Amino acid sequence: MSDRDSKGAIAEYAARFHAALGPVHGAASPLGAWILLALAAQASDGPTRAELECVLGVSAPEALAFVRGLFASPHPAVAAAIALWNDPSIYNEAFGRWHEALPQSVQRGPIPSRKAADAWVRNATHGAIAQMPVWDDLSVLVLASALAVDGAWYGPFSCVPSAELGDSPWAREVEQVLSTHDSGHSIRWTPSAGEVAVHVRPTRSDFIVTSVIAAPDVPLERVIAAAHEVASGSDRVERRSLFSLPLGDGHSWTITEEEVEADSAGSRTQSGRIVLPAWKAETPQVDLLEHEGFGFRPAVRALESLLPFSPDGYATRAIQATTAAYDRYGFRAASVTIIASFDTMAAFWERERHRGLHRHVEVRFGRPYAVVAYADGPGERPHPWRGVPLFSAWVTQPMEPEPMKPEFEESEF
Repeated sequence: MSDRDSKGAIAEYAARFHAALGPVHGAASPLGAWILLALAAQASDGPTRAELECVLGVSAPEALAFVRGLFASPHPAVAAAIALWNDPSIYNEAFGRWHEALPQSVQRGPIPSRKAADAWVRNATHGAIAQMPVWDDLSVLVLASALAVDGAWYGPFSCVPSAELGDSPWAREVEQVLSTHDSGHSIRWTPSAGEVAVHVRPTRSDFIVTSVIAAPDVPLERVIAAAHEVASGSDRVERRSLFSLPLGDGHSWTITEEEVEADSAGSRTQSGRIVLPAWKAETPQVDLLEHEGFGFRPAVRALESLLPFSPDGYATRAIQATTAAYDRYGFRAASVTIIASFDTMAAFWERERHRGLHRHVEVRFGRPYAVVAYADGPGERPHPWRGVPLFSAWVTQPMEPEPMKPEFEESEF
């Protein structure tokens, strides 16, 4: 299989990932999760490997080769890191074979302190995520991935009154929304969601953010899938001319027509404007073992098979935390995904004698649309990261746009 097959497999995994998340406001990095599944698959065999390869959408060797290629050729706009930490006492033959098979780019070492693990996350996400979403100093095996992007638009959005969203409840939730007349708008037909409205916004940092809205009765996972079809340049997606669509209202647009002066008889021209909200999504803790759609249950089985026998077995957690924001001046997102296993009885006795147990949870939050960010470039030549899905979001909660920066106050855009 080619890199294109792996990129398509990640896009398909992203649709399943968001279906498992449900129709809530939030962002995620299916890529960050897929990378850990690819590495865990190298520790599997038999039915567990078959199950993981079904989740990955490619074979285990192909998934590993794709991850190796990404980290061997870093993208200047994508901060990406993988860490493997383990208790040295678990280093057996099976673990050693798996350890050696992993890419050279994986950072390795003994289990760090909570403070050191949090520092790794802050460094890997350029400060966007302050701490590990789950941690236990008594873990015997930890596998983590981190991704972050931060890119400015080529020009800021204008802001207009939220009433320009039309008959939308969001018009009563915020006072202003974003607007642009740029050429990134279009109506397209997609295999997954039928006709959708699209806005494509490139950043100065070689990644592109695509927003896609479908008819209100289209399920979330099909809208996410359609967004990936558009962003990946699928040849099954058809761009609609405005002249091929009926005048008046569509599910999220209005088309009008007028006569204008033209240089030639019968000429047809098109223009458009996009109105959409600024938004920010914090998804601080997604339990990746909660739903089969995340695909982490066989990954945990594979990793636990590497651990030495323990009378009481191991407890393993798999968590992802993500933050993302789409605003007047740019897009930024960061995510960390972690699988951590600890010896159940050893942890019990250690805690019993030496430490209290603190658990913390923050519970958040509501017509919704999909957003995906794909890597572009860098440069003109083919690059392993080009066309890789980085982040995705399901937007249901608007926010007020950033205030205008002084350097843009006299500009028109």
